[in-house]
Amino acid sequence: MSRLLERLRRLSLTTRLLLAFVALVAVSVVTTGVVQAYFSYQDSKRSLFRLQQEKAKSLATSLQDFFNNESQRLRGVGPGPTLSNASANHLLSSINDILDLSKVEAGQVELDRTSFSLREAIDRGIVMIRERAMKNGVSLGLEADPEVDFVEGDERRILQVIFNLLSNAVKFTPEGGSVGISTARSDGEVRVAVRDTGPGIAPDDQDRSFEEFQQADLGMPDRPEGTGLGLALSKRLIELHGGKIWVESDVGKGSTFVFTLPIGAR
Repeated sequence: MSRLLERLRRLSLTTRLLLAFVALVAVSVVTTGVVQAYFSYQDSKRSLFRLQQEKAKSLATSLQDFFNNESQRLRGVGPGPTLSNASANHLLSSINDILDLSKVEAGQVELDRTSFSLREAIDRGIVMIRERAMKNGVSLGLEADPEVDFVEGDERRILQVIFNLLSNAVKFTPEGGSVGISTARSDGEVRVAVRDTGPGIAPDDQDRSFEEFQQADLGMPDRPEGTGLGLALSKRLIELHGGKIWVESDVGKGSTFVFTLPIGAR
């Protein structure tokens, strides 16, 4: 470094100014390239969301038409919706994750905060996923803290998070495995945990699981299908409530997805 400085001192003022100019140009080119790459990435991301939005709207419309026709065909057959109907109707809601995430990214989601029963929301989530769990040979369990019931938040959005976590747990748990959901109250917050006996997630993939269009490599021969948006959307919805969400997992021992909600926070 000292030799380089000594050589620079020996150069004429004009030469040093020219070198400084060249260095500034180089920095400018690199900076411009980085900025352009960043905005190009953002544009690509927005374009991808727009493409997913268009696909989701088309698919959601087709499914809605199907459900309406089935509802008319089955009208009067039995009282109230069956488990199959509940699962089918929430399938439509799951597809809308694509639309919801794009709205969250654009800051267009406003929470409809009310006081609601978290226990009832969890029960509804279990009903919605029970048929799929039975089909996959996966048992469901609930450990509810009796002190945890009414919380403040957007009931529909929290149910959406609960269903996403249960759906993922059932999807990645092999036949004969189990999925459990539990609640607890501690330090001014409510904690909800969804545990599975699936393959587990490697440490390097755990944070990436909450990114858009990402699915961890679980080493499964038949990789379950999915949009890779459920966890990303769940993370943003929980953060909008002032809570946190994370995963605790060991490869080969299953995973536990946990989220918290502040008690009475607005």
